[in-house]
Amino acid sequence: MHRAADKPETTDSILQAAAANMPPTVLATTPAPKHPRLARVLRFNITYAQKGTVVVTTSDKNTTVQRPELTVFATRANDGVQCILRLRDNWIYTPVAPNHVCNLVSTAPYPTDDPGDFGNDGVYRPLGGAPMGDMLSLDVHEYVIDASPASALLVLQPDCLVTGTRVAESVFCKRRGVLNERLRGPTDYSAPALLYGSMLHELFEIALAAGTFTAEFITQQVARVLSQFIEELYGVGDDEKAATVKLCDSIPAIQEWAQRFYKSEPGGAESDVPYNDAPGNAQINHTHRVAISAVVDIEENLVSPAYGLKGKVDATLEVVTESALTTRHIVPFELKTGKASGTSAISHSTQVTLYTLLMSDRYEKNITSGLLYYLKSGTMQGITHTAADLRGIMIARNELAVHLSGPRFYPEMLKSPRQCKSCFQLDNCMIIHKALEHGNAESAGLDEGVFEAKTQHLNVHEIAYLQHWMELIALETGDDMATRHELWTMSSEARESRGRCLGSMVVVSARPPTACTPVRAAARRQFRQSMSPSLLDTSFNVNDPVMISLNDGSQVGLSTGSVREITPDYLVVVVARQLQARRSRASGLHSSAASYLFAASNPGGTQVSKCIPRLIKPSMLSEPAQNMNAELFRLDKEEMSVGTGLTRDNLASLFVASANARRRALIVELAAPTFDEPSVAVAAVPTDANAAAASNLNVDQLRAIDLVQRCRDYALILGMPGSGKTTTIAELVRRLVAQGLSVLLCAYTHTAVDNILLKMDDTMKGVEFVRLGNSDRVHPKLAHRTAQHAPGAQTVAGIEQLYTQTPVVAATCLGINHPLFTRRRFDVCIIDEASQVTLPVCLGPLRYADRFVLVGDHYQLTPLVRNPTARQKGMAESLFERLSNAHPAAVVYLEHQYRMNRDIMLLSNTLIYQHRLKCGSAAVGAASLDLPRLPELARALSGKRLVDSGTHWLLDAIDPARKVVFLDTDLVPALEVRVGEVLKNDTEASIVQQLMAALLEAGLAPNDVGVISPYRSQLKAIRHLINSVQRGVEMHTVDKYQGRDKECIIVSLVRSNAEKNLGDLLNDWRRVNVAFTRAKKKLIIVGSRSTIEQSPLLASFVELLLVQQWIITLPKGAHSMFEMQPIATPQRNLFYQTVSNPIVLTTPQRLAAAERRRVAESTASPDGPRKRVRRRL
Repeated sequence: MHRAADKPETTDSILQAAAANMPPTVLATTPAPKHPRLARVLRFNITYAQKGTVVVTTSDKNTTVQRPELTVFATRANDGVQCILRLRDNWIYTPVAPNHVCNLVSTAPYPTDDPGDFGNDGVYRPLGGAPMGDMLSLDVHEYVIDASPASALLVLQPDCLVTGTRVAESVFCKRRGVLNERLRGPTDYSAPALLYGSMLHELFEIALAAGTFTAEFITQQVARVLSQFIEELYGVGDDEKAATVKLCDSIPAIQEWAQRFYKSEPGGAESDVPYNDAPGNAQINHTHRVAISAVVDIEENLVSPAYGLKGKVDATLEVVTESALTTRHIVPFELKTGKASGTSAISHSTQVTLYTLLMSDRYEKNITSGLLYYLKSGTMQGITHTAADLRGIMIARNELAVHLSGPRFYPEMLKSPRQCKSCFQLDNCMIIHKALEHGNAESAGLDEGVFEAKTQHLNVHEIAYLQHWMELIALETGDDMATRHELWTMSSEARESRGRCLGSMVVVSARPPTACTPVRAAARRQFRQSMSPSLLDTSFNVNDPVMISLNDGSQVGLSTGSVREITPDYLVVVVARQLQARRSRASGLHSSAASYLFAASNPGGTQVSKCIPRLIKPSMLSEPAQNMNAELFRLDKEEMSVGTGLTRDNLASLFVASANARRRALIVELAAPTFDEPSVAVAAVPTDANAAAASNLNVDQLRAIDLVQRCRDYALILGMPGSGKTTTIAELVRRLVAQGLSVLLCAYTHTAVDNILLKMDDTMKGVEFVRLGNSDRVHPKLAHRTAQHAPGAQTVAGIEQLYTQTPVVAATCLGINHPLFTRRRFDVCIIDEASQVTLPVCLGPLRYADRFVLVGDHYQLTPLVRNPTARQKGMAESLFERLSNAHPAAVVYLEHQYRMNRDIMLLSNTLIYQHRLKCGSAAVGAASLDLPRLPELARALSGKRLVDSGTHWLLDAIDPARKVVFLDTDLVPALEVRVGEVLKNDTEASIVQQLMAALLEAGLAPNDVGVISPYRSQLKAIRHLINSVQRGVEMHTVDKYQGRDKECIIVSLVRSNAEKNLGDLLNDWRRVNVAFTRAKKKLIIVGSRSTIEQSPLLASFVELLLVQQWIITLPKGAHSMFEMQPIATPQRNLFYQTVSNPIVLTTPQRLAAAERRRVAESTASPDGPRKRVRRRL
């Protein structure tokens, strides 16, 4: 609730006075209108704050006193009005700063049977204009936030979503809470208690979801739980027998809980639950008899942008309480497998209190209590809270959020030697205190011996290095924080137009679940997108992490997952839990049960906890009408959700006292690597079963293998485009294994890892390897190489044999959070695509190997860094590039390439590689495109020009004899168009579409043609013009085409403007290099010569084109010059199912008209879509 200030001053007066630096004049407050605009949440952008005092009247109204006040000047984001927030009592310590954001959240109860509603602007409007005095008004310009029970809560930096666990654990040490969030290293599997706690949670939740608590049922589930945690058991060194005993010992405790509480109505004294009024308060204030009448959800994801909180509650339950009146309500339920003790009890009850806030926001219900159960002691505790409790918890949350959203500031040291010495973050805490905070033993509050033992090994250069990279990581993650608010402040349509989400998804089918579906089992969802003809044009990639929310943004983060598959029409997402339908507000719980995704599970019933819906866009469907009215969902990319904490931990682990000092010197101080003397016969061919494969290696590849075998620290392999990096790595692994060495094989992406393994699987059958990671993210041909599908790996003994005896282990660079790494080190670590991996990420796998090999090419794409300051300060410099520049002798160049013919290679050689590239064979150098139907196409085009320009530019462009062609569009003309953030060139798109159609009609298969553009919006423009046959052509941005190639590549440069502005993308010479080196036999580049020659790099490119006579100047109107007759040839049946008189090529306008007619005919037919017949326009 907002309140007027004592002796108030109007906002306009104060703001004007502050601007004039003079005391404000007290003016009368403007009365509120008759029908106030009310809101539950208001958002403010803070300008500045100043401390002062305020005169207030005491409760007896006889005296006045001065109290401190923090006056915050801010702009209300809801309507842009300048406002004042007056913070008093313990709110005055809130660490506000300019450019911070804050929310005011009303503590008003939710209306339970009110006909009013919240509009799209978030403003609550009761019917009839009846004001609700405890809501927040938009008709005033200042708000008081104090210790009164009705005061609103202030949420600082709400876009920083803090977990309930972090807030709870920071109650006693805020620094540890920040360290746990910022430095999230690999899971510690040396603590079996944590593992058994997770397994007991799973066992309990399975019984709860199924609604069955018989000893027979739970005992049957023990084996299934063990199978889910088999790798973790290997990590802690336990076996199934010991684990079975421990889990079975807890079955009576689970049954006791069900007998006492899992029933339709409260029972006798056994159902009594003591409630307290404050988190951790030892004094019990009242007792209720409680029954768990229904299970609403299990492991529910809760995200609240209003409170700046997120969490995953163990269970969402419908509870019946019996006191003076019997009532039903929803509560969070938290299970603890240990015993309550001192500080942990306070932390646990704080966590439950935060879940009540999250659930109130999610369900729009007054959820004021929760349940906390300690399985070991059999104690059920009811947790309630007061306004003071919420205020104190929110203040703690705000302090944590400021530290987590700030650049690199950490809370003060706890200075408790007893607690600090036993903290698992002690090493990280000490090196950060010394390096980032310039601390010492005294400021750390520890004995000098302890502090020195942890930090004395750090020299000045190492401290500076750690400071520098921590700053770069903070800059990069800060960019993600700056845009995260768009998830809840921007509409789905606006985000989708900017390529940041896929909106308006609807559930259209589901895979039937079983009664005992694992609580944490992965599920698949299928989506389709309507704004673009193809999902391949979106910013989503396979294995991207995503977050699923309601389309209108009212409920965020219903589930998370990763993209498993993308096609032009749909994508498949593997998610960890069931999607949820909208939680609607209703007066009675039972009357709204249908609004829950999970039907309430009565005792003895079956709870549906997982099912697999397929989601697609309704506008693309001819599905039953009921699907059109289903709930709409939205997919957002979780750009920074994975690996940020791990990268910081990778960096910090390099500097802890127990780290490898030699490795630190190599990376930080660039100490020279050492090598053994060269072998006598570098090119010697082995005589084992794989001799044939080895004999195919060229001299560069043999030198690379020799250098790796001689290195004592590291070796670098620079593989130029098409030079056989994958073949080299596969042979290198084979030879290392033959020497009895173990190998850890990594890359940043799953695709890069799988490419190497597929090569090994095909050509080197004798080399055994295991692929870490979920089989859903692994190439289907390699699924049998994962632990989930490996024979005999269903037991701890089998897993141990697989993980300890298999010589080669493969994983992504972020996949090191795996039990295997707690029990095994490797002789050699090989990282492919190392030039595309940021240094902190690259450090992760190197922690587990004695020496390493980095393979890459920093003349191609570098690590993706979004923040310009971080990029400028060196974050885009990979460890590969840094080491290769420092020690050229450690680098072997793979210079013989087997992809491009001689003309295409000349481009990259001239612009980038200084003529070091060589064709691997004469056949590669002379290769040209095969177009078997080119004569028929030429006859069809003859005389069919719509514009008589005297040229057949289309035939000239696809002529196989012209292996490199630049189509200059200056005379057409083809000018770029910018609409908001979208940049495209429609005329250029038409030219590309005609080229594609002509190549296909001349006999080139669709999968042999590729289209590249730096701009995703240009690819969308091209796809709007193509037919179903041409959709088989792979179209991607430059970044997505890294590592791929095609027989023929068409590059659309897009940029063409009067200012000759080339933009950042085309000024990136590495990106240009990738685009020009994807073609094997023919490269067609479409662009404006007058625009691109303004760039120094591309000016050299134009000079080369002129010398080689590779430029074709397109005439005016070239984009609409030709139409084509059908080609009467049997081969057309390969492309069209109906070939009575098909269209081969036409103008974009006619093609669009044909598509409109087709849609109209399909819609008009009462029997559904007609059989598609292609006809001549």
